[in-house]
Amino acid sequence: MRPHAGTPAARLALRAVWLVLLLAALLVGGLLPVPAAHATDRPPAQIALTSVTPVVAGPTAEVKVSGRITNVGDRPITYLTARLHVLRDRLGTRFELESWLRGDGPTGPVEGRTVDLYLPDSPGLRPGDSVPFTLTLNQVQLGLTGAAFGSYGLAVEARGQVEGPRTDVGLVRTALVWAPGDERYVPQQVSWLVPFTGPLGGVRAGDPTLQQVAAAVEPGSRLRHLLEAASAPSVGWAVDPALLRTLADASGQTSSGATSPATTAPTSSGVSTPESETTSGTPTTSASPTVSPTDADDLARAEIRDFLTAMRKAAHGRTVLELPYGDPDVQAVADAGQPQLLHGANALGAGTVQEVLGVPAATDVAWPAAGWADDRALQALSGDDTTAVVLDSRSRPLTDPLGYTPDARAELPYHLQGWLFDAPLSGLASQVRSGDALTLQRVLAHTAALTTERPGLARRLLITLPRGADPDPAAFRTLVAAVAAAPWVTTVAPADLRQALPRGDTSSLQRRPVSPPTTVATTAISTRDVLATHDLRSDLAALAEVLTSPAEVTLALQRSALGLLSCEWRGHPSELAARRAAVTKQVHALVGRLHVLPTRANFLATNASLPFTVANGLDQTVTGLRLKVTAPNPRLEVRQDLTDPFDVAAGTRVRVQVPVRAIAAGRVSLTAQLVTPSGRELGDAVSVQVRTQPPGTWVMWVVAAAVGLVLLVGLVRAVRRPRRKVVVPHATSGETDDGTPT
Repeated sequence: MRPHAGTPAARLALRAVWLVLLLAALLVGGLLPVPAAHATDRPPAQIALTSVTPVVAGPTAEVKVSGRITNVGDRPITYLTARLHVLRDRLGTRFELESWLRGDGPTGPVEGRTVDLYLPDSPGLRPGDSVPFTLTLNQVQLGLTGAAFGSYGLAVEARGQVEGPRTDVGLVRTALVWAPGDERYVPQQVSWLVPFTGPLGGVRAGDPTLQQVAAAVEPGSRLRHLLEAASAPSVGWAVDPALLRTLADASGQTSSGATSPATTAPTSSGVSTPESETTSGTPTTSASPTVSPTDADDLARAEIRDFLTAMRKAAHGRTVLELPYGDPDVQAVADAGQPQLLHGANALGAGTVQEVLGVPAATDVAWPAAGWADDRALQALSGDDTTAVVLDSRSRPLTDPLGYTPDARAELPYHLQGWLFDAPLSGLASQVRSGDALTLQRVLAHTAALTTERPGLARRLLITLPRGADPDPAAFRTLVAAVAAAPWVTTVAPADLRQALPRGDTSSLQRRPVSPPTTVATTAISTRDVLATHDLRSDLAALAEVLTSPAEVTLALQRSALGLLSCEWRGHPSELAARRAAVTKQVHALVGRLHVLPTRANFLATNASLPFTVANGLDQTVTGLRLKVTAPNPRLEVRQDLTDPFDVAAGTRVRVQVPVRAIAAGRVSLTAQLVTPSGRELGDAVSVQVRTQPPGTWVMWVVAAAVGLVLLVGLVRAVRRPRRKVVVPHATSGETDDGTPT
């Protein structure tokens, strides 16, 4: 039904129509802006700074800023100009500096210099093209004469015409450090720490081959870049012993550098033998069509030896931290309640740095993944002779924040020291690239702003690279050198963080734990993964108990099992599952070579010994082994459920007698389990089928059978015996025919 014109519904509908018509008129008339379909938040021009000279400005030199402007939009930019701005107000704190860099801070009154890049009548900068620029400011234009030491905002602005009026098309912000020469401050102390961790060549699914190990350290590789960058003076190292062990074993060298007589890549460290080194016949891989597999392997080992030689040379004279073997995920292990796995990783990796690199290493410093660890993880670390933990400064902020950046040293729960790396500076250090002046200027500006926060107080900064970093060696070394050359900074070794500051020590101030970012919390390996590794380690430890030389048999798989806990598995669950399945298969195959043979037996006694056969398929004699036998069925009673210790020679079998007692007749399924001297179960339990027949029953049946047999024989003989004939005598005198005497 149509609403009547006078009803409330009709009036409401009429008002809605008038509102729509009015809005349409405003849009058509241009009174309201219409958003363009192609509108985007990204500016059409991107500005990159290639150089700022000098990197630290002073009162006697002009400042030259060079860079390139790239059109990243989809339309030409005409009438393009570049303008350089310098703030006159000092950014006296890191908070002010970061606000300026984010674009939150005030622009302030600036003096600038503009250069025309495209005149109004030129075609302009086409999409995808770039144009260089250079802007120079003399001392008058710079306008900082008489200003105090510190960081001052610097920006390059691009203006041009895309469509409509001319407007801003791009902006980049950085900072310039002004050092007039009359500074009054105490220099700050900066330490650098670089991790040598990660899978070789990105191989996670299995052990890397000799060729893959060589490719992981050849020129241009990530590890080669890392070594070249970390060879800068005073840069500390944190080294995973698993990485060194793989390189050393694959190189065919001893720790002293002498060539090993081995001709194939060892597999005890996780280096698999490629198909070209097997005895299967025709090789399937080679370095090139004209290079034999042997030549290719020699070249690979030479490449690895060259890398290790350079690493040994660069390691001398610097702080080296030895991480636990495999660089385990500390937080994941703690969450699973298995801190003993961290102890095992520490023990397995101990001494590897000294053996391979020939330099002493600190073994009491832990570095959790991404620098985040809660109190439970710290408690797990505290029981393993760990005294210091490298953490992200954001993970342990002060409960009552200070107005300046505190020292990098902090006291943590469980009597641990915290070495808190500076998150903003560490992030910048990992981004530095050749031809990028922006990052270098920002790092210097941060250190200068930190100094002006408290000019009379020295503090320490720790700058790190993340795990898996692939730095630009030249750019990183330039950054380290520029920071070291800054007069307001001195470079110190990371080990100096062990000592509290003599003045202004903030290490004892209360700090609070903070939940990690989502990318850190959700990528950790699971509790299930940790528990699976614990089970594998337990199986190998049980086997090692009974071996005369356990390292020769179990060491390789102990390393492989601990490798399943590595931080490098974060974010790679499917690859971890495949690797765990492969290691589990290898462990079970090794442990299964020592086993009880499954058998069937008939037991016809009441009290006697039941024989079991134990086979040793290993290359070593096992000692102190015992056999545990259980009978869940009451028909059979095991009188000694745990046997006396016995030995089994390599490649042989032994019979083990277990005293039992039969209670009743029937079938019984016994469970036989090998046990180590400490009581650990070794391998899988074996089921042994026994048919019992106690003498109390079978003797009775035998006697009954004998009696029955006698009766049967008698009956047969009675039936078959011939019947006797009865003889009747004839009648004689004195008798009548009826027998009456005559």
